[in-house]
Amino acid sequence: MTRISIIILTIFFWSCNQNQDFNKKPLETVDHELQTPDTLEKKNLSWVDQYVKWYLDQETENLKTTDSLTLSFIKDHQIRQGRETVQIRIGYDLQHRFEVRKWLYIDFETHSLAEYDLENDSLISWPNQKNFQSEIPKSGEYRYDIAFAEWQGKSMGEKVTVIIEGDSVKIRYEGDGNLSLSIKGDILDSGLLRKHVSGSWIIAESEMDIYAEEYGGCGSGPTIIDFKNKKYWTC
Repeated sequence: MTRISIIILTIFFWSCNQNQDFNKKPLETVDHELQTPDTLEKKNLSWVDQYVKWYLDQETENLKTTDSLTLSFIKDHQIRQGRETVQIRIGYDLQHRFEVRKWLYIDFETHSLAEYDLENDSLISWPNQKNFQSEIPKSGEYRYDIAFAEWQGKSMGEKVTVIIEGDSVKIRYEGDGNLSLSIKGDILDSGLLRKHVSGSWIIAESEMDIYAEEYGGCGSGPTIIDFKNKKYWTC
């Protein structure tokens, strides 16, 4: 009986340790093929994956599981409430079904992300994104100094007009100084206002730029825009 009891206790403690390992297991995502209805034009939606990763990074605690299932997601391209959106279903790919834990919708035009309230069939803006976007100045025109990276951020008397419309921006040169390759009215830069994973705000060409290894300065990556000190960084 003593041997049997020892064996049972050994199995019990081993099982407990396994469950602890599952609790510590990081969330993983497995991207599924995008499903696009025939009524909608097929588009490059690689940026959506980064949005889902961004969401999961901040919602890990709410989506934790104690089992060995791998968290994954399915993207669907569809129209909701007259808006073109990407529907995201986050859950577990089981043998005969997909068990959904969370529904998301991303608006094509504004790139705003909302969580789906199944009970009330309504969309609720994701509060973390609202806080994120609140750092962007209100739409309008602003005067910023040019910060030249090769001159340790000195402006050399050069300024630009920063035109903000929602989360988009254009940088217009007004001919204040002596930029040799630009004339008054030239658009020096334009794109999406996004916060890089480093914490710096950048002018992005695509959503993938928030993970760019090279940014700002004189490299080939996205440029930096400093709202607090009103500076547009360039080479």
